[in-house]
Amino acid sequence: MVLKAEGQIALAIRHYRRALELDPTVGEAWNNLGNALAELGDLDDAVEAYLSAAEILPESDTLHYNVGILLMRLDRRQDALVHLRRAVELVPERDDAAHLLAALEGRTTATAPRAFVRDLFDSYAERFDAHLVGELRYAAHRETVSLLDEVAGDRRFALAYDLGCGTGLAGALIRSRSGLLVGIDLSERMLQQAGRKNLYDSLVCADIDAALDEYDAAPDLVVASDVFIHVGDLDPTVGRLARRMSPGGMFAFSIERATDGLRWFLRASGRYAHGDRYIAETLARHGFRLLARRTAVLRHDRSELIDGAVYLAVVPGDGGLPV
Repeated sequence: MVLKAEGQIALAIRHYRRALELDPTVGEAWNNLGNALAELGDLDDAVEAYLSAAEILPESDTLHYNVGILLMRLDRRQDALVHLRRAVELVPERDDAAHLLAALEGRTTATAPRAFVRDLFDSYAERFDAHLVGELRYAAHRETVSLLDEVAGDRRFALAYDLGCGTGLAGALIRSRSGLLVGIDLSERMLQQAGRKNLYDSLVCADIDAALDEYDAAPDLVVASDVFIHVGDLDPTVGRLARRMSPGGMFAFSIERATDGLRWFLRASGRYAHGDRYIAETLARHGFRLLARRTAVLRHDRSELIDGAVYLAVVPGDGGLPV
């Protein structure tokens, strides 16, 4: 456990396996082994470890949740349903399990639980860049900033907010045009990775809405790349941005696309997709002017191409562009 906490995952796995050779009835050791294997991306072996743990500790909601989320990632949805339902039966207030259960059952909710998003990215931080960019061919950050570059030209910004900054993929692309660059993210471990890149003038570990309520600075650039896939109802956040941003400020963001006519829905992946009309109406309702939009493939998810769109909007008033 100490080795895992220090980031020595492979060595921790060796000791967990040795402990289980000595006593295979220790359910906590199977669970800890599953956690370590999942952190390394060895999902099949992690599932087997969790299932072994669940046989010993059948009343553990955490074990059923752990195996459920991995089964979802392996596209074993019916198996995942069994364990997520059991987790909710055992602890009805488990918002994280309830969120994933809603996704698999085709029900739509307003937003993902903040603790779920934080824990997801805390567990993903060490291999985020390699897996997302290397294996899933993630492109939302490049597509979002490319649209900004296309419209804004060489405009520089005094204060830029990178919402849901993660490890700094988008931040690296806007650093040169930002006077002050602030990264905001729920995940402390993602921010630790971002901090090692020395991109940001400030890093804030907070929920986006809470940060926008707390800090009274007026950014003239806000980037939200691959953030709204964890938020269904965008109205509260867009409203806060409209009140907080400086006149002429630019707002660049990406979404996964929903079928025309839908406002938003929760996909079986646990991510949200949004309709183009809903996005346009939400921006207009809060006074943003939509400058540009284009579709893009944001990532690959197994063999599926994830269609999305990137948007650029501006706050009316004095600024770098006529409004």
